[in-house]
Amino acid sequence: MSLDLLDAPLRLTWDIYHPEHLLPASELMLIADRLLAAGVFFVLLDGRPLSHDACARVVAHLAAGCQVSLVVSPEEENFSRLAGGWSLRELFLDVTEVADQPDRLIEKAVAALRALGYAPSLLLRPSQRNLQRIPALADLCRRLGIARLKLPNARIADEWQKPEDLRLPGPEDIEDLRRWVGGDGASARRGLDLEVHDLFIWEIFFAAGTQGRGEYGGCQAANSLGHIDARGNLYPCSSWPLVLGSLLTTELEELWQSPLRHGVRSVIARLPAACRDCRDLPICLGGCRGLAETFKMKSEGRDLMCRGSR
Repeated sequence: MSLDLLDAPLRLTWDIYHPEHLLPASELMLIADRLLAAGVFFVLLDGRPLSHDACARVVAHLAAGCQVSLVVSPEEENFSRLAGGWSLRELFLDVTEVADQPDRLIEKAVAALRALGYAPSLLLRPSQRNLQRIPALADLCRRLGIARLKLPNARIADEWQKPEDLRLPGPEDIEDLRRWVGGDGASARRGLDLEVHDLFIWEIFFAAGTQGRGEYGGCQAANSLGHIDARGNLYPCSSWPLVLGSLLTTELEELWQSPLRHGVRSVIARLPAACRDCRDLPICLGGCRGLAETFKMKSEGRDLMCRGSR
């Protein structure tokens, strides 16, 4: 399956908070209005959104016309602005940075969120540091009765992050994960809705032919996917650090018809030469093109987790 070129993205991630740059509520509402006018279906508020005192207003405003999900961090003080009854499609507890006594902290956070009436899922952004945590997190989900664990794509689309500091997984890290899982991915994800963005992690937990990636139509950056940073800048996705324009000054549909956006789709259409003879190309379709373009000198244009043609 592949999607035709869309007039507006279906899904957006949006960082409404950054400590060095806070948009006032009026500007957040302007952006929200532009998302609703463009007919965006799903918005994921990411990047510690509860830290912005307008978060509740943004959620309520967006929920009038699309489905809203929220990412929260496990520190108890982070829930002080969260109340029961928010119109959320899903609430994710981001456990990426939890280091000290992770099980205890996660368990307390889950209990606090459940007391507010939510059924949180866990979210872990894969890196070299934390791939080994995935099997243990799956066990923790089963123990706590958490139904879902999400492993999303890397986030590098903002000016405060340096891609080289993210320690993104490479082929050696993927092989380490394969050994940690022990060849029985089905048991590792037993009873759990495990959502994995990256093929090279996904195939460790799902046998060939397993349902779950059959709908994948290749990189959807600047097509069905987009990302907004804390300044209101629009990106092809959170893994592609190219500013397409500002939603504070321009309608979403106009930015989505810009030469910059069409240029991104042209790049995606040109697969790296190293991918063309790979037997897994019909499944991978070139993998994450944003990371490949950002790290082209290192990866020769391939997905960073790919060792080479198979």
